[in-house]
Order: sequence, then C-alpha cells, then structure tokens
Amino acid sequence: MAMQTQDHNTITLAKTAIPQWLLPLAHALAALGHPLFVVGGWVRDQMLGLPAGDIDLASSAPQSTLEEAVSRVPGLTVLLKDKNLGTLLVRHAETRTEAEYAVFRRESYRDGGAHRPEEVTLGATLEEDARRRDFTVNAMYLSLPGGKLTDPLGGATDCQTKTIRTTRLPQDVLREDGLRLLRLVRLAAVLDFTIHPDTAIAATTNAALLRDIAPERLQGELRQILLADTRYPGRSYAHPPVIHGLETLKNLALLQHLLPELAACAGVKQRADYHDFDVLEHCFHACLFAPADLTARLAALLHDVGKPVALSLCGTMLGHDKWSADLVANALGRLRFDKVTIERVTFLVRHHMFDVGGTAKKSTVRWFFARMGYSAAHQWVDLRRADFLGSRPRRITGDPAKKWAEELAAMEAQGVPDTVNGVAIDGQQIARLLNTQPGPWVGAAKEKLWRHVVNHPKANHTLALEGLVKRMRPEELALRDPECR
Repeated sequence: MAMQTQDHNTITLAKTAIPQWLLPLAHALAALGHPLFVVGGWVRDQMLGLPAGDIDLASSAPQSTLEEAVSRVPGLTVLLKDKNLGTLLVRHAETRTEAEYAVFRRESYRDGGAHRPEEVTLGATLEEDARRRDFTVNAMYLSLPGGKLTDPLGGATDCQTKTIRTTRLPQDVLREDGLRLLRLVRLAAVLDFTIHPDTAIAATTNAALLRDIAPERLQGELRQILLADTRYPGRSYAHPPVIHGLETLKNLALLQHLLPELAACAGVKQRADYHDFDVLEHCFHACLFAPADLTARLAALLHDVGKPVALSLCGTMLGHDKWSADLVANALGRLRFDKVTIERVTFLVRHHMFDVGGTAKKSTVRWFFARMGYSAAHQWVDLRRADFLGSRPRRITGDPAKKWAEELAAMEAQGVPDTVNGVAIDGQQIARLLNTQPGPWVGAAKEKLWRHVVNHPKANHTLALEGLVKRMRPEELALRDPECR
C-alpha cells in the first residue's frame, strides 16, 4: 500500500505517493497562514491500497491567496475553473500534470436534485466542507507536507468496514443531488463495498430524482458502472463489479428510471432447458461475460430487452431481436450516446440470433461475417459467447462460440476481404467485360464476385475473376444483397 495508517490521525506517505511538485506549494500556502490538504478519492484509494487517480486539493485559502502561493513556486500556474464554486486548476509545467483546488465551502440545493448547488458560501471550516460532500469515504483530508489525516466523519472506519455511508442524513444528501444515486452505485461496484442500510433506503425513496439529471450525466455514470472492473486493473473482488453494480441499480429501484426497457425484463420467465435466469438476470450475466468494452457490454446487457414486448404482442419470444434493436436505439439515443456507438450496438443486437442453433452452413457464416466486417464480427462472436455463458454459466464448459471464432480467424488468416472493395478487380474492369457502362449491373456483379471469393479466397485474383464475369448472365445481376456495404 502507498500509505498505511499509523494511528487515527497520521498517515505515513511513500516517497512517490504524492507528486513532489505539490510540496513547495504546501509550504508557500502555509507561510500565508493556510494548510493545504489532499481530499476525496485519492486519500480513500491510498488508504485502501488501490492505485489512485486525480488529485483534489482543498484549503481555507481564497482564490487570491492561492494565486499568491502559486506565484512563489517556479513552474506552477493557476487557472480559474469555476468562480462560483471556488475551484481552480494548478498546473506543473515540467511534469505536465495538474490538480484541482477548491476553497472550503458550504452548499445549499433547491428541491429536485438537479445536481448543481443553488447557493455556495466560500470560507467554510474543514468540518463544514466535509459535510457538504457525498460519502464519508470521500471526506477525509490529508495535510501536506506532513501527512496528518483529518477525518471528521469517520471515513477511515467506513473504509475498514467496506461501507458507503452519507456524510449527513441520507435523505438530505441524496435529495440534494440526484446524480449521487448513481455515484453511490458506482462506488459500491468499483470498491466492492456494501451500502449502509439507511443510505440504501434513502436511495430507493429518492430514485425518481434521476429524471431531473441531464442524460449526458446519466450516461457517464452508466459507462463507469458497466466498466467498473477496469477502474482498478488486476484487483480481485468478492463480488464481480459489473454484476454488483447492476444488481444494486435494480435493488435500489434506480434501473427503472435509467433503463426502463431493461427493468421491464424482471420476472419474465424463460425456458428452463436453455436458461437458469429470468430475462433480466440473464442480461446481467451476459454483460458480466462480455469483454471490458463499452459497446460489448451495452450489447450484452440490452440484447434481449425486446422479449417482454414480443411475448406480450405475439405470445412468443420469437422475433425479439428486432424488437430489442428498436428499443436499444431509443434507449441509447435518450441517454445521448454517440451515433457510432448507437449504430454498432443496435446492429449487434439486431443480428444476435443469427445461427442460433449453430447449424448454419460454413459458406453462410463466412458471408455473414464478411458483410458485417471483421471488427463488428469479432464483437458479434463476443456477444454470442456472452449470451451463452450468461444463460447457464455453471453448466457450460469450453468456448460456446468456438465454431464462429475459429471460422472468423480462418477468414482473416486467408485474407478474405471484408468489404466489396477488397475484390481484385474494379468496376471499370467489370463494365468492360460486361460490355456496358458503370451502373447497377456492375455493382451487382462485383458483389457476386465478393461473395465468391469469401468462400474461395484463392480465386481473388484478376484472371480468375475475369473468367467469372464473362460467364455471368443478366438475370443473375438483377438483385443486390441489401446487407452488402
């Protein structure tokens, strides 16, 4: 661990724990009558022996005093970030690193939990600053340069017991800022902590506050929850972080406000000979087995959200992939995901039932992969693997997607083109051989050649393809494959 508790008040720092450029700043600020503290997640993570991220600084020094202290330290500059919140960025030129500084403050919020405080009062005490924060594990202060820990709300004890607890009455803290509901879930997932019962009850009571939060902020927290296992690489967990986060969203009644399409899957039974879980739990487990990539996790989590709709409208889950794709496009659009992510996730979901029984011919599988392109094909294989493993994780041995993974690897090794432009002759050559002008027939002929070389990669050379074109009949070129790119 980078830091270890010596007693309740002091922490010994490893030499490399804190960037050395902060120490002259601490001395300069102390000379002006203000101690400098590291606060928040950095202190928490160091106490837990976890790799720490960005450094947040805090002090009673107002902006002008901090600027004066910075001016006394060569290589440091300061940039105003938010005048109302009293936050500044301190930058170190040599290492090109920065830390965010905030003046001790008090905050008050209007009803509705819309995230930003309505009134900010600078010049508060350390204890008042601690109480305006969200959770006790984020409200510990480490003085620089000496390493004395000030812990007014018991955050160190909560770190030891692996508990997330609010800094004040849970109802007050969570009602102030609805985004704290998702931050609560994210912290529980990445830290492998439990939520204090009083905090959990308050979260459930205030779940509807998520409706007041900007979609972009909801998306940001969802991203981090789905990738919770990447926050501290190499760490072992008692509870898989992704499942921990998703189950917590469900248990705190937050899921129905964040992803109502997914929440609707709760309790929807599936065939026991194929599934160990209902639709919601299956989606959770599929997400667990998906690679640590946002597109993969989103596709796995949402691939079956159309099942309740299909069952309600048709009395069967057949065709749910199409319903799922439409619901996914709507959900990700509502959360303001970027266009590329929405299109890729929707595409994977729409096609996740291809070759569901694993009986498709080799030629059919190869053409399917070629049309979607290798990047998407790899993600499709990952989704199918996650789908299988998320259905009956305790009963599956080996790789359930082996057939597709091996065929895809073989295609890449053989140099099979995954775009029509990979065919060895171009449209002008085809037009000349067909004795026609470039147009729809030429495009159809090139697609026919592409499909041929997908299954006969050694034929992808000029001589062989010219022979194929010469033997083509007009009626063969009447229709184009709508899936071809």
